[in-house]
Amino acid sequence: MLGGKNTKPLGYTIVEIMVVLAVSGVMFLIAATFINGKQAKAAFTAGVNETSSELQDLIEQVNDGRYSDIPQTCQYNGSISFPGSATKQGENSTCVFLGKVLHFTGGANPPYNNYEVASIAGGRINPSTGQPITDVGSASPTIIPDLTIDKQVPQQLDVSQVTVTDTDNSVFSTLALGFMQSQGSISSSGNLRSGAQTISLYALKGSPGNKGSALSTLGDLRPVSSADICLGDGTRKADIGVGTDNSSQLNVNITIGTTTQCP
Repeated sequence: MLGGKNTKPLGYTIVEIMVVLAVSGVMFLIAATFINGKQAKAAFTAGVNETSSELQDLIEQVNDGRYSDIPQTCQYNGSISFPGSATKQGENSTCVFLGKVLHFTGGANPPYNNYEVASIAGGRINPSTGQPITDVGSASPTIIPDLTIDKQVPQQLDVSQVTVTDTDNSVFSTLALGFMQSQGSISSSGNLRSGAQTISLYALKGSPGNKGSALSTLGDLRPVSSADICLGDGTRKADIGVGTDNSSQLNVNITIGTTTQCP
């Protein structure tokens, strides 16, 4: 006959169960943090790439002269007016599509996570002299009605600042960038000299971030050499640079991480 020793398993004690649960909880927390970090990084990269693509698309729209599918009647006699709808595109003999202005918005102070894009028209012929207008600032740049689009910065990223390098290499802050078509030049005989279409970068110095505010001072648009848009998600930073390359074409470049322009 066997002795009285109990050979049945006694199971786990409460302490052992608590240790297992604690270790499992720590492992789950580490895994969740890792996954969330990877997802946040992927969302940040996607947002930066999408913002860059939208800027490049704006440049292409201006290059192609795409401002609206809706015919617009535009008149210029020292100032721009829009008396009504046109029956077809391209019948405005005194006006021309100048380009588009992008303005980051969201209040008086950074960060900014919204922006508006306005299509801009200007005068084609100076009514006093009968000569073509080749300077954007002299063309009375004016917003084309009902064509301003409100958008959000992709992936809920924030724009902390936009710095611009002027043509004299000085640097200033802005929230409004313009992509403008070249208007040609005047020959010695007084005729408009045609040539390859180029898109130039413009900016408004010190533009506020309130919606619509920068778009009321388009006469202050000035040509600039380059711009740097600083994006972030609270942890990561990126610099989207806009400027001309060796072929004098306006393009967009991305730098992930801190830079001189985006510390």
